[in-house]
Amino acid sequence: MILPRSLLFALALISLGCRTQAGAIENLPPLPATGTQWSYDNQGGSTWHQVAGKGTRTRLVVGTVERNGRKCLKLTDHYDQDGKAAIEYINTADHMLVAVDSADGAVAVDFTPAVCWPVPQLGIGESRTEVFSITYDKTRTGASARKMVMHCTAVTTRLPNETVTTPAGVFADCLHSLVKKTTAVEGLKTHAVVHCDLWFNPQGVLIREELRYEAIRAPDGREVKPERRSSSILRACERPAPPAP
Repeated sequence: MILPRSLLFALALISLGCRTQAGAIENLPPLPATGTQWSYDNQGGSTWHQVAGKGTRTRLVVGTVERNGRKCLKLTDHYDQDGKAAIEYINTADHMLVAVDSADGAVAVDFTPAVCWPVPQLGIGESRTEVFSITYDKTRTGASARKMVMHCTAVTTRLPNETVTTPAGVFADCLHSLVKKTTAVEGLKTHAVVHCDLWFNPQGVLIREELRYEAIRAPDGREVKPERRSSSILRACERPAPPAP
């Protein structure tokens, strides 16, 4: 899978916050079971992958994998606007996002340090700023050697909880956070900014996502990429059947 150049900027904006100090994060929801699947009404893809038009975004818990010597949980995203698109997330047991890969192995994105997903717990009205780097690596395929580092700053602000109505039902007490992320790619003089409104239920499931990407401009003010928006809202959730007694 060949990812568009614009995804170089988008990939740098995908974290939902980051842990900068050692120690466990409190009040984390349990990890979902293998086989759990969520479907979203989607417009324009997400920070993980850009697609045109409306369609369905499907997220599936695949199972456990090992990455960088750690046992991790792998999830995938598929978009029916682009039947070949599949993005993999690699999470540790304490919800630290280690990497995001394309399913065909052509692209690997590693986080330093790992970032917390979903959004770290904050009190209403509290904000926090994190700084981290993302390594975008295509050298693993041996076909198109390309590797770059992106430096990111994320400012997360916790907003009051809300009740969110979706095609899947009504979800009370959703954690609402606004994340502003700014990214600079080494060797380039432009930077990218995205504003993310995110709603998670108390169990840590993404219920709704609204993203606004500011226009990307060259140092001379010329617009390189226009402003765009994307969104996802939960349509359905399927859980694996319990094991037979």
